[in-house]
Amino acid sequence: MKLDISKARTYLQWYPVYDVYKAINKTIEWYKIYYENNNEDMYEYTLKQIEEYEREAKIKNMKWSE
Repeated sequence: MKLDISKARTYLQWYPVYDVYKAINKTIEWYKIYYENNNEDMYEYTLKQIEEYEREAKIKNMKWSE
C-alpha cells in the first residue's frame, strides 16, 4: 500500500511530522497500553500523544502548528 499526501501538501501546505517508523511505533505503543490496562479509557493517554505530536510539529516549524 502506498499513501499519497501530494494534495495535502499542495492545498494545505501539510507535511508529516513523524516518519512512517515513528508513526507505526506510536500506534503500537497506544495499543500496547490499551491492552495492558484492560481496555480502560485511553482519553488522557491519547491527549498526551496529541500534545507530543503538536510539540514536535512546532519544533519542525510546521506552518499549521503556529
